Amino acid sequence: GFSDLAVKIKELLLKGSPVGIDKSVLFWMLSYFLHLAASVNLSFNHISPILSSDFVTFLIFECVNACENMELHFNSNDVVKKYLSVHLNLIVTAFKEIMSTIDLYFRKSCSQKDKMLFNELYGRLSSMQCFRQIPLLLFQICSKYNSKQFLEDVTILNHHTMIAIDRGSSYSSQHKKIKMVSHLQQFATKNIVECCRKVLENFKFNSHFLNECVFTLLHHIAGDLHSSHLLIEPSLLKVFSEILKEDIELDQYQEDLIMYILTKFSREVQTKFIKEQQIKKGGSKLSDDSSINSSVSSHCLLIEEDDDLFWWYLQFEQDKDPVSRISEHLPTSKQDILSKLQIKGFVSVEKLKLLKEKMKAAQDSKLEAIPN
Repeated sequence: GFSDLAVKIKELLLKGSPVGIDKSVLFWMLSYFLHLAASVNLSFNHISPILSSDFVTFLIFECVNACENMELHFNSNDVVKKYLSVHLNLIVTAFKEIMSTIDLYFRKSCSQKDKMLFNELYGRLSSMQCFRQIPLLLFQICSKYNSKQFLEDVTILNHHTMIAIDRGSSYSSQHKKIKMVSHLQQFATKNIVECCRKVLENFKFNSHFLNECVFTLLHHIAGDLHSSHLLIEPSLLKVFSEILKEDIELDQYQEDLIMYILTKFSREVQTKFIKEQQIKKGGSKLSDDSSINSSVSSHCLLIEEDDDLFWWYLQFEQDKDPVSRISEHLPTSKQDILSKLQIKGFVSVEKLKLLKEKMKAAQDSKLEAIPN
């Protein structure tokens, strides 16, 4: 009954029916009943009409329209702005619940028929540019309107859209396939990082999933996009430090990211200090300046290499053979990797011994697998 009612209301709204229907009622219905459906484990067949690309595109249209209205009425009185912001909040919440429910039922799907339906749905969604871009628009709105709940909803919605794009990339039509890294590149901005920082300020009180959404995005920015410099902002570094001080239980990749960024920051401070010392000693002669620049450039290059080594070590620390995995990404020998890890102080003597044992065990396993 709920699905049929929601579909009928949507159709009436699209037709511009003279019946006085407030769109907010539909958005509230979607948010409330989808959350309820997931809680009571309702059969997918009962809500499948809502978990569709048609409903998603409808919500995207409403999102864009609401964002435009907020921009147009930016200088309006508080009553108008409040109404528009609440309206947009309802749309985003409904959108978030639809994507969350799609994800939930995708993971629960058992029959081949259901899996095919979800694969087709993800394929259609990932091929839609408006679907891929809507989180970027919403993050821009977040930077202008100070609403904690709205920012959290957008962050979760973005996480679900990322998942949908990743899953659907294999099922979208050939000419509409996208590279995930190319899509992620759009999120490597100071504004997005600032939004993440605002959410993490409440890390201790956030849900585990919300924190996961933020750290996953930051991990993409620092790792896949090689834009870790964007995370070296005083306000974010302060948040990272406070998280560590609170002694809160973190997922391994979250702790790794924090340690990597803080280590990178300390190395940059060290590089800056060395440069300042070189300048003081070098005087103002041109030849000295060239020598200083050469020395600092060499040092920066070494620092960058160390950062890469530390990053990949953190990514594969829990692997069966971390050193071999690191060597796949760095143009150097395994023995050189082991030496640098110890010399740079990235690992203790005990950890180094364990890495060697893992590497030897992996090599022995490969030899045993070779037929006589």
